Amino acid sequence: MKIRVPVDPVDAVADELQQWFADLDGFDDVIVRTTRPANWQAVPAAPRLLLVENDGGPGMWPVATIVTLRVTAWTHGRDTDLCTTAIGLLLSGRPIAGLARVKPGTWPIEATDSTTHASLNSATVRATVRTEEKDI
Repeated sequence: MKIRVPVDPVDAVADELQQWFADLDGFDDVIVRTTRPANWQAVPAAPRLLLVENDGGPGMWPVATIVTLRVTAWTHGRDTDLCTTAIGLLLSGRPIAGLARVKPGTWPIEATDSTTHASLNSATVRATVRTEEKDI
């Protein structure tokens, strides 16, 4: 039997952002992940960390789902540039596998992580993600 399922775009978005940041001056220390590495700490020598996560959203069944993708920059000291650059890249119109469209979501909000003492900046985009057929 075949069914249609929502596609999780997080890995594809993280992979694209990692490649895009590698090509930008001043961002060679950035690592993009879908989960925080257990050993990452907010210390001066630590690379800046950008997490990509899926906050869900409504669907246009059976064609697509509309997800809220959240990017969170984890840095030592206040750094809004990583988060805003990630949002700018996602909204630039560059293609990302599986995404039909990316629209603005929320602008950065700042916080501090109580465990790592990292400065956090989070923002979102809304992405239309195609569904795919799956054999069950």
